[in-house]
Amino acid sequence: MSNQQAINAPMEIMDEVSPMDEDLPDVDLLIESMNLSSIENMQNKIPNFEKLIKLPENQLRIVIPSINFTSWPDDITADLLKKITDTKNISSLNALLLIHAAIYSKVIALSSSAPRLLMNSIIQTAKGEGKHVMDGLIIPLLFQSDLSRPQVEVILKTISESLSSLQRFSLLQIILSDGEIYFSNEQNKIVSNDNRKYLRPWNDVVFQIINSILSTQPLIHFTKNSLFDLIQPIRLVVQSNPKDKGSMQLLLLLTSKYSQALIEFSAIDSIEEICDISSMFLKRAVHGQITSIRKKYEETSKML
Repeated sequence: MSNQQAINAPMEIMDEVSPMDEDLPDVDLLIESMNLSSIENMQNKIPNFEKLIKLPENQLRIVIPSINFTSWPDDITADLLKKITDTKNISSLNALLLIHAAIYSKVIALSSSAPRLLMNSIIQTAKGEGKHVMDGLIIPLLFQSDLSRPQVEVILKTISESLSSLQRFSLLQIILSDGEIYFSNEQNKIVSNDNRKYLRPWNDVVFQIINSILSTQPLIHFTKNSLFDLIQPIRLVVQSNPKDKGSMQLLLLLTSKYSQALIEFSAIDSIEEICDISSMFLKRAVHGQITSIRKKYEETSKML
């Protein structure tokens, strides 16, 4: 080998392309295919979602901000969401990043109820990717948006029609911690601490969301800590506003659907104390439920 050949040899080796590099799409071309010049063109040429889904995480994080997902027609968004749920080997983080990118900005932009196609695609995605829809849509909405009516409707429908009891319990725990469980875990976190909002003191919207979590079948299974973590904020709301309606509605739900947990964890007295503070007419119904629970418990105890 001549001296010149020896000099060129390393360059020839460096020019070789590995099989992995060949599998990676040209990022610029991929972005261009996702941002077509018009809705009409986009409908005629559905982007290659498989290439997007299989991007390494570091490249996906670069690509996503360059794609205007909000401008996509809802049927294109639905196609991407279906591709995500149908792809068995998609990485958990890629699924989360894409679900957040595809639907969060659309839901935030809603000024009226979500279109049926968009809502149905969110519900179907949550049935298969409930954890990722929680982390990528519901929790960001809870702690980053103003929780206006259209956004709350999306949250409630997704909770009641898609999430499992374990997923709903996980969501409840995040709400009870006012987001600390979510924000203290850097993995899979989408919402920045800089943009974080807080839910306490709870308002009617928060009570409505918790009511949906607890009333949807199958019911969740409380632990003692989670039950009292729920009761304490209710107490604080009623103490500051004895006429609060949402708190009494939630107590009525607890006493009608979760009587066994209230007995098991000795929470009946705490519920009754809150009722005594309230001046709402619903307190009578809650007191009635408490009396019924105690009676059944006494009858069961005598039989043992």
